[in-house]
Amino acid sequence: MGVIIAVVLIFFYLLWVVFPLFLPASSSIGESRPMSGWETSNPVYFSLEEQLEVGLRVTEDGNAAFFHIPEGRDLSTQRLPLEDGALISAVAKDVELQGKTAVATNRGKVYVFQHRYETQFSGGVETREINPVLDFPYGRDSQLELDFPAVTGLAFSDDDDAMVLAAIGPGGRLRVNNATKTENLMTGEVTVDEDIHDTR
Repeated sequence: MGVIIAVVLIFFYLLWVVFPLFLPASSSIGESRPMSGWETSNPVYFSLEEQLEVGLRVTEDGNAAFFHIPEGRDLSTQRLPLEDGALISAVAKDVELQGKTAVATNRGKVYVFQHRYETQFSGGVETREINPVLDFPYGRDSQLELDFPAVTGLAFSDDDDAMVLAAIGPGGRLRVNNATKTENLMTGEVTVDEDIHDTR
């Protein structure tokens, strides 16, 4: 009897899960909220984490701000290591979609940062907290120096063995950093060996 009851309950559970598939789809626009400071800054990059609770907004002057989407409030703000007065002119996401992103500035420098999200359950499943983290996996220094500050295109790829940064400027000028990576097995520190090529 117990097995029969369990099978019947499973049947009703599956029916309950599948039933919404036969209902008409609907959508609604959420409540709009003004975000402090957004109206006076120019965004160059937006990203949302997979739970759609935390977003990242990077502005032209290099400020990276995490914000809570449902409540429309700022969580934390960190500045990218740009030179004073430098502005971001191009952005490229890592093709592997690991949260790593490259930005080129109008001073001819390219920086790499990574945004990731740590989930914590301090008091059980119902107390889930998503803590955003901004890292600089290769340090805060520029990963590519350009002699043409007007970057018209930027590409970025990164995996366990290599990192590739490519920037193109006026007249088809191209500079590529095809760097190889070596990890210290004792410390976990990653060393990047640059291999820079120019095409004009």
